[in-house]
Amino acid sequence: MNQFDKKLEQAKNRQKRVYLIAGITGLVIFLLMAVLFVISRGTRVEIIPQDAKAHVVYRVAEGLGFSLGDTIYSFIGNLVITATAPGFKVARASIDAVHLGKVFPLELFELPGRLVVEIFGEDDILAKTAWRINDHDIAVSDRLDIELEPGTYQLFIDNPFCQPKEVALEIMRGEQTQLQVNLQPVNGLFRISSQPSGAMVFLDHRQIGLTPLQFNQDGDRYGLRVVLENYIETVEQVSITRARPTVSRNYNLELKKGTVRLDLEPE
Repeated sequence: MNQFDKKLEQAKNRQKRVYLIAGITGLVIFLLMAVLFVISRGTRVEIIPQDAKAHVVYRVAEGLGFSLGDTIYSFIGNLVITATAPGFKVARASIDAVHLGKVFPLELFELPGRLVVEIFGEDDILAKTAWRINDHDIAVSDRLDIELEPGTYQLFIDNPFCQPKEVALEIMRGEQTQLQVNLQPVNGLFRISSQPSGAMVFLDHRQIGLTPLQFNQDGDRYGLRVVLENYIETVEQVSITRARPTVSRNYNLELKKGTVRLDLEPE
């Protein structure tokens, strides 16, 4: 290769290097401009309340973009994002052109807690239980199952056959609070007498004693039966309640009607 060819080859190589450097430089400039463009469209999300902020997770649900930390970047157009945090409802929001490159406030709302309360006793008695929370009537049923916003509450349990019960409780977001409550029955009194006296008293098929008599009994519904030979049996349904803890009865027993049988013979 003569001297001329060598110089020509060197010139071509220098030209290639210039093109390569120019191309790389152009690409770097393009990438920098793209990065600057995306950064300029970055929107920092400000989560409310503060205790949700540390654990929030973002996701781009619609649009072309991505999240990095608490900042959402958009390549083009508007974005729809979701934000989730333990104990909070999923938030969904649209970030439009007005908020691009600015601070976007987003409020998360707490998940409700669930309160489940069970009481023990006979089903027909428990069905009369009235439930009240913070002076608001909730239901009349044998159990309580309700969703409540997080916070502190006063639960009032009112069964007519038992002493009232008040329970202070705290409902945590997204959690279930379960209680089992024993209600104290009303201490009732029976006073039973009859005319004539000496009648046998039965309470729900259980023999109690002879009239006149007095005995204690828990709040409930009862079948009361008074029996005396040659007299009509007396049966009554009675209740011992908090409003009426004493049952007093004085039964006037009625004689059974007799029958007369005549055997007549001709003389």
